[in-house]
Amino acid sequence: MRIRLTALVAASALYAACGGSQPPAETPTDTPPAAADMPPADSSAADTAPAPKAEVKPLLDRQKAFADSEEKAFNAHDAKAIAALYAEDAVSVHLGPNGLEEQKGRAPVEKMFAEVFAAYPDMKTATRRVLANKDVSIAQWVATGTHKGEYMGMKATNKPVGFHGATLFWINDAGLVKRAMTYMDGATIAGQIGMMKAPVRKPAQLPDGAATWVLASGDAAEGTNVDLVKAFYASMEAKDEKKFLEMVGKDGVHVDYTMPEDSKGQAGAKKEMAMIKKSFPDMKMSAPKIWAFGPNFVVAEVEFSGTHTGPLGPIKATNKKFHGHGLDVIELKDGKFVRGESYGSMIELMSQLGLMEGPKPGDKPATPAKAEKTAAAAKPAAAEKSAAPAKPAAKK
Repeated sequence: MRIRLTALVAASALYAACGGSQPPAETPTDTPPAAADMPPADSSAADTAPAPKAEVKPLLDRQKAFADSEEKAFNAHDAKAIAALYAEDAVSVHLGPNGLEEQKGRAPVEKMFAEVFAAYPDMKTATRRVLANKDVSIAQWVATGTHKGEYMGMKATNKPVGFHGATLFWINDAGLVKRAMTYMDGATIAGQIGMMKAPVRKPAQLPDGAATWVLASGDAAEGTNVDLVKAFYASMEAKDEKKFLEMVGKDGVHVDYTMPEDSKGQAGAKKEMAMIKKSFPDMKMSAPKIWAFGPNFVVAEVEFSGTHTGPLGPIKATNKKFHGHGLDVIELKDGKFVRGESYGSMIELMSQLGLMEGPKPGDKPATPAKAEKTAAAAKPAAAEKSAAPAKPAAKK
């Protein structure tokens, strides 16, 4: 449903405080004592009385208010207004060539969005779904636009982009972001504007209608779902194909936004397991954070590591080690996986495998010519950062 948060003006309270139309106080019948006869005023109570605490609204109200305000500011291309929604000591995290990269404060947020809006002056965002509980809200969003402006040395291509992402928000008592973590694939954007030749998804379209909010209940069923997801990851790590397939619904779909196409059904799941066995036979998986939302949804922050000792599609084994990050949004039904959506960064993986000239801390942006020759480097990473509409909030 479409959510609109309105400000409540306490006019009646203000009116009463100012006297309003209350009847006049009765005239006292006794003569008050003279000032000299009155005891000295004790000001210590007033001096030591604690200041009234600011009202802390329920977390869900704060999450929805933030989502509403940020989307308006984003689609108005108001970078300053977006930054004002972050606490002064807020931490923003995104996936880059070097893994999880952090920025602190409001200034980097404003700068990032200002650069994005200059490079993509028609960029818009809309959120499909927000999953929220007492700790975090997770927005699954889509952003679209046209690469009409220069970004970090790369000339405009006038090509359209459309990509999926997910951002986790932690909100403080004042309703401001204290931490935000974004998962999206900069390589998809790089491919869409011609910076990389590898196949990528076609530009996504903005979803219609309002975002769906899914709330955690805290009941036993959610705990069961978390255990199911843990067992699923364990079956992948153990390369236990039988157990893995038993947990995937007959018509289950895996949407990995770093890949050009979806994996469908048992046959698709079987191919994914075969790829893992062949390409990364020693792969390990862990899920440091898992949250459940209602009877059907689980979200997991995932880490995976291993050695690239087998072919990965047309890419020959590099025998290099890697450590990657991702976010899975999993939909369950009757104990089976019916839909999984995975967000990550191919730039992170390819950089670690030595397959692109990824920027290192302190590097200057590469020239467009170098980016074309390497089909990689600082420019795809720049595209990843430019994609940072990374923090679009829930559409109301």
